Amino acid sequence: MKKVVRVLVDPPLSGYENMSRDEALLEMGFPDAPLTLRFFEWEEGTLSVGRFQKTTEIDFDYLKTKNIPLVRRPTGGRAILHDKEVTFSLFIPTSSFEKHTFYYKELQKVLTRMMEKMGIKVDEKTESGIYTSSPYCFSINVAHEITIGGRKIIGVAQARGERGNLFQASFILEGNREEVASCFKKKEKIQKELENSLLALCEVLSPLPEKRKIYRLFLESLREEWGVEIEKGEWSAEELEKAEELFSTKYYPGSSYHTER
Repeated sequence: MKKVVRVLVDPPLSGYENMSRDEALLEMGFPDAPLTLRFFEWEEGTLSVGRFQKTTEIDFDYLKTKNIPLVRRPTGGRAILHDKEVTFSLFIPTSSFEKHTFYYKELQKVLTRMMEKMGIKVDEKTESGIYTSSPYCFSINVAHEITIGGRKIIGVAQARGERGNLFQASFILEGNREEVASCFKKKEKIQKELENSLLALCEVLSPLPEKRKIYRLFLESLREEWGVEIEKGEWSAEELEKAEELFSTKYYPGSSYHTER
């Protein structure tokens, strides 16, 4: 019997709501839960930081001036300015995976096939980046991520829980390197890094495909690579209740959780 992937497509939400929903997936999963893929968008440009990332390098005055919210993700990794991108999360219950490294590799295969369907060849091997001390995600290449000519175009991070693994991914469609760099105290350094390490889809493909087409190509690639059934699903009442609880106790705007490290 084929595994089923439940697909959720959310409207644009605040970063606080988005992260609450993703953590709810991680916490509410159960051993026989279906794999869940969630496509989501951001109400406004938002800077997210990894679960354990320090915020000492962030220029909070710039964020305040530009009204850019800061939110902490439930997954690891480093900061990302979410704006013109395709963002998705994938919850894999414990019954569906062997080792977390296994599904990193399997997800990379899906993303590679999706890019091939767009007519884009990605690097066969992702080389580690040279900016290992950078606070920004797209300054650093990790083996399981997607690069073209050594420059990262899709970043992936994960969180491991008792009930399963949560992956979050950002696929950059258009990238304003100057704006990204301005979110940090060492602006010139970050901008130089991004000139060498970040790649946006608009720089290799024109015209840009609509997000819904990218969703479709990703789902086709997932079905072909993993041999799964795709089903459009809905949030359960219990999941939404958990997301509301997380929002009100942990992820609400102004919570010290986002800045305390």
